[in-house]
Amino acid sequence: MLNNDCFFELSQPSLLTRITHPALNSHNVSLWLKRDDLIHNWVSGNKYRKLKYHLRHAAQQGNQGIVSFGGAFSNHLHAVAAITKANGLYSVGIIRGEYDPNNPTLLQLQKLGMKLHFVSRQHYRQRHLAEYQQTWQQRYPDALVVPEGGSSQYALPGVAEVVSELRQQLGHFDSLVTAVGSGGTLAGLVYGVQKNRLTPVNCVGYCAIKNGGYLTQNIDDLLTQMNAKTGGYRLQTDYHCKGFAKVSDEQLAFIEDWHQQTNIAIDPIYTSKMLLGLFSDIEQGMYDNQTVVALHTGGLQGWQGMQYRGMAKSGLAIPPFDKLC
Repeated sequence: MLNNDCFFELSQPSLLTRITHPALNSHNVSLWLKRDDLIHNWVSGNKYRKLKYHLRHAAQQGNQGIVSFGGAFSNHLHAVAAITKANGLYSVGIIRGEYDPNNPTLLQLQKLGMKLHFVSRQHYRQRHLAEYQQTWQQRYPDALVVPEGGSSQYALPGVAEVVSELRQQLGHFDSLVTAVGSGGTLAGLVYGVQKNRLTPVNCVGYCAIKNGGYLTQNIDDLLTQMNAKTGGYRLQTDYHCKGFAKVSDEQLAFIEDWHQQTNIAIDPIYTSKMLLGLFSDIEQGMYDNQTVVALHTGGLQGWQGMQYRGMAKSGLAIPPFDKLC
C-alpha cells in the first residue's frame, strides 16, 4: 500500500531525454522530452506539480482533506487520492456520471481511501462555479476544495519549476510545448518562462479537447492571479483526435510508431496528442532550426480506461497498474 516512504521517492529534477526520430532530421529540429512521467508511478507528471502547492496551502490552513472533481477515469483524482493518503489527509472525489463497480480507476481510488460522490452530467457542468464549489466546501468545512484538473493559482508555481529545471539542464531552448486540458499546465509554463526571464521562448499548448480555444480566457485569468503578463503562448486546437478521452486510428498508429522509435510509453489522453500535433507541425516547417522541449505530463494510468472500454489495440506499450506502489 502507498505510504510516505514510497511516495517521497520522487525523481526530481525529472529526466531530460534527447529524442532521435527520422522526422526531426530534415527540419534540423533538436527535440528533448522532459520526463515528468518518471517523477512517481502514481503521482506523476503535471499532476504532481499542480498539486504540490495546493498541498502546502492546505497544510498552512490546517486543512484535513482535499475535495476535487473529475471523470470516472480521471488522472487528476487518481493523483489526489494518492498524494493525500501519503500525507495523512482524506480525499473526496466529485465524479461525473454513475458508479461502475468494475471500473479499475474507481477501484484504485477506493483502495486509496477516497470518498466518492457521483453526480449527473448536468449537475457536473456547474463544477467551475464558485457557488457550486462552496456547497462542497460547506459539506466538508475542514477540506481544501481544488478545481478540476488542479488548475488554480496554486498550480502555477509547481509547474513553473519545470522551466527552472530546464534552465539548469539545457540552458537554451526555443520552444516549450505541452498538452492542454484545463489550461493550468500551460499557464504555469508561461509563468515559469517569465519568472526565469526566458521570454523569447515560445510556449505552445496542444489541446486534448474539441473547441479548446475558450481556454485562452482560463489561462489568462490564472496568469493575472499571479500578477504575470497574459498571452505569451499559442494554442493549437487541431489535434484533439475526436475529442477528450477519445482516440483516433491516426493517434494509435502514432503511439505505436513512437514507442518503436523511442521505447518510451505515452498516454492516450494528453501526451500522445501533443506529440502527434508537434510532429505534424514539425513536418510543416513550424519548428525549423529550433531546439524544442516537449513535456511528458504522465497520465499513463489513462490506459486503464482505454483498455476497460475496449479502445486500446493489443500490442501497444501499456504499463501495468495492478499495484498501488
